[in-house]
Amino acid sequence: PSDEALDFLMPWKKLNTLKAQEFSKEWQRLKKQVEESKNRLVSCRHNSSKSYWNLGFQETYAKWKKSGTGLNEHSSKAGQFSLNFKGEEIIHNIMPAGVYTHLFSTKQNGTLSSPRFKFEKGNLWIRVIGDKGTTVRYSVWNYPRRGTVYQKSSPEPKVEKWIRFKTDYWAGETGYLEVTTNRDHPVEAGNAERSWFGVTEALYVPHDEPAPRDEVSEILSPLFTTSLPATNTQDLAILYVRVIKDAIKAWEDNSITDTQARILNSLIKQGILPNSQKEVPSCKNFISKYRKIESLIKAPRLAPGLLDGEPFEQALFERGNHKKPTHKVPRRFLEAIDPTPYPRDSIGRLEFAKDLLRKDNPFTSRVIVNRIWHHLFGHGIVRTPDNFGRLGEKPTHPELLDFLATKFRGDGWSIKSMIKFLVTTKAFRASSKPSAKAQQSDPNNLLLSHANLRRLEAEAIHDSMLLVSGRIKLDRVAEGISEPSNSVRRSVYRQVKRNSLDPFLSVFDAPVPSSTKGRRDITNVPAQSLTLMNDPLVIRAAREFANLHRSGDLKDKITVMFRNSLGRNPTQNEIKQSIDYLTVSEQESAKQKNIILRLNEQKLNLSKEISRIIDPVREKLIESKKSSKGPTMKDSLDPVLQWNFESGLKDQILGLKANLKNGATLENGRLILRKGGHAVTDTLPVAVAEKTLSTWVELDSLGQRAGGVITIQSSSGSVFDSIVFGEKETRKWMSGSNGFSRTKPFHSAPPENIAHNELVHIAITYSRNGKITGYRNGKMYGKPYTTSLYKYQKNKSVLTFGVRHLPASPQRMLHGSISKASVYDRALTESEINTIFHPDSYVTFKDVEKSLSIEEMNLYTKLTTQRNSLEKRLLRLEANIVADKPKLQDLALALFNMKEFIYLK
Repeated sequence: PSDEALDFLMPWKKLNTLKAQEFSKEWQRLKKQVEESKNRLVSCRHNSSKSYWNLGFQETYAKWKKSGTGLNEHSSKAGQFSLNFKGEEIIHNIMPAGVYTHLFSTKQNGTLSSPRFKFEKGNLWIRVIGDKGTTVRYSVWNYPRRGTVYQKSSPEPKVEKWIRFKTDYWAGETGYLEVTTNRDHPVEAGNAERSWFGVTEALYVPHDEPAPRDEVSEILSPLFTTSLPATNTQDLAILYVRVIKDAIKAWEDNSITDTQARILNSLIKQGILPNSQKEVPSCKNFISKYRKIESLIKAPRLAPGLLDGEPFEQALFERGNHKKPTHKVPRRFLEAIDPTPYPRDSIGRLEFAKDLLRKDNPFTSRVIVNRIWHHLFGHGIVRTPDNFGRLGEKPTHPELLDFLATKFRGDGWSIKSMIKFLVTTKAFRASSKPSAKAQQSDPNNLLLSHANLRRLEAEAIHDSMLLVSGRIKLDRVAEGISEPSNSVRRSVYRQVKRNSLDPFLSVFDAPVPSSTKGRRDITNVPAQSLTLMNDPLVIRAAREFANLHRSGDLKDKITVMFRNSLGRNPTQNEIKQSIDYLTVSEQESAKQKNIILRLNEQKLNLSKEISRIIDPVREKLIESKKSSKGPTMKDSLDPVLQWNFESGLKDQILGLKANLKNGATLENGRLILRKGGHAVTDTLPVAVAEKTLSTWVELDSLGQRAGGVITIQSSSGSVFDSIVFGEKETRKWMSGSNGFSRTKPFHSAPPENIAHNELVHIAITYSRNGKITGYRNGKMYGKPYTTSLYKYQKNKSVLTFGVRHLPASPQRMLHGSISKASVYDRALTESEINTIFHPDSYVTFKDVEKSLSIEEMNLYTKLTTQRNSLEKRLLRLEANIVADKPKLQDLALALFNMKEFIYLK
């Protein structure tokens, strides 16, 4: 027994060891406590009568809106119970009167919404029980998400819980309470097949009144209402037996009270009453049959939709100010068509749908055909497709609009038939070249004497590049799956996040999905040209487009590329210009490569001179170190975080814990990551910008793609840097990042060929100047590149192992094991990386510096300064040189940058 208010055995705990006088004294104290609890219970419900809902009363429950297979038309009486679907125990809960979704199965779903009410200053309380995936929230203005002022909570599965919402911010607004099972939340739904909840009561409490709480009288009152009080432990035991028997008899007779239901539930939870199949063998067959039938129940298949609430009239806002509501406006259709208000007892959706399609309403068909015309011709007959009112433009051809609207109705509202009709017209097939007369008399082409020249929409530009480069995938997308930002499917399948929009689509005026937009903005800004010249998507598409045309005569290849990208053959002059352009491009590229070659030779000579100064001193120090203890690698390199999984899940520097997820395990000194298993640390207590990620990893197979070994990321995973295997190129390591924003291949890096048989050491450094360098087994991996550097904030970032970034999904997981991992708050040098791979070879530069003479130190400083200057220059030059660049890539890029490629004539 415990000291919890709803623990029926609490008095026994306090009284069973007391002697007679002390027993009576404590009994009276407990009795007084129960009486005070009763008074509080009555007072709380009475004072909150106007804003109090007891869901055990059918008349109250009938006013709440419900949806889902788990919610019945009637509330549940006290004593209803649920069964466990697995395990030895039989009964899961015996419940007081209320509303419950899991009386038959936890696979049944439910959404329960209160009537609309006016928010006041104070606290809104609701008493619930349920699984952790259930959502309890309030909704104002029908906002479906949670946020700073939109609170959200979850119940507890074992006990009833009072949840409080502070409502001062929303005082004066109207809204409602809502409880949903895991998959039924309007936006932030989960994927749990099983989810359940129960609600017993809810109430509003002003600040100056006591808050509701679990009251001891709700479970102990039968012990203290008897005329014969207990005077000793024996009397108390007899009293307990009588009260328990009364509760069981009432349960059997279907006359059980809320208090008695809580008594039985408390005794079952504490193992006092028999509740296992061994203790009640007569129930074993029934439980087995129930569980077999219950396992066959399929969780409801859900689709987004609307639930009817209670009808109410909306106030008219003075001059559109939502804080100045005036008189209520009856719900009805447009007054010009029918001023009759909708029935007060109807939500109005059916009436509104009928009014939209009624014969004397010309607007619906006009709006639809105008939008179809807009998408086919570039401008609508009414050029403001979202506004047919006084502030919108007048139709250029009103008779044509009415003709099309009438035809649309006559064809059964078939959009397909209307599109077919319009694309076969002379107007649609007209040339975009205007006559001199049209340019003079109709510069805006309102009379449609020629076709409108217009740019393709952002999605069409993106898809066109994928198509001509041969990368597009046209096979069917998996049901319910959105494609990531690096997908090679059509843009229509791409995942759209309002706060993380695709930069390529956005720069070409893809609308922000915060509201509907009938007519897209059309801009012509420098960012569009810069994107077509430099965006990684465009560069890769140009590369793949060029790779499709490696063989054959140069003129023939140019002709095919023009035809595939622009839909026409090039002129002779265009062929000549293309050949000249490719020649100049090759010459310029060769010139740049010669400069880089010369500078690399200079850099190599400087490095040799530096080595002649440093190496003899370092070798002496290493020999000296081998014969003595010397500094440890940890003391010298000083990582911020360091895991040796032989020692457990806590890092050895700050004690930061890595939390195992989805089946990840520790075995034989390694972190095992398979079948979605991964680990996520607690939030990082330090900020990290310049850094080195280092890890020892063994892969299960070399054929896996895009799994992350170690990742530093924002808590949500929207920004990250990661050591990733096989994402862009099979069997190659790379630095992964959000949307490839800081990702390029390590050119000339060899494919991995042994990591599936043994541990390999992988490290990636991120310098302050944006330089990213990869290392494998102590040696540089491919060529470094320069991009940008992201600073991860203190207490707002985490590390993950085994997943490219959060949230975890199958295409981001690594399959293998990790033995060690470290994070440094600086970019380690090549010799320091080599030290991690060969610990005995490490000597700090401070040690070397102390051993140099003044002349040697001055010369070293001079040579190092010269080499650093050369490296900066090389980085700038190498950024413009692409390894293994196809011969026709520059031509492909030039074709993508032609207006003809992105404009529809």
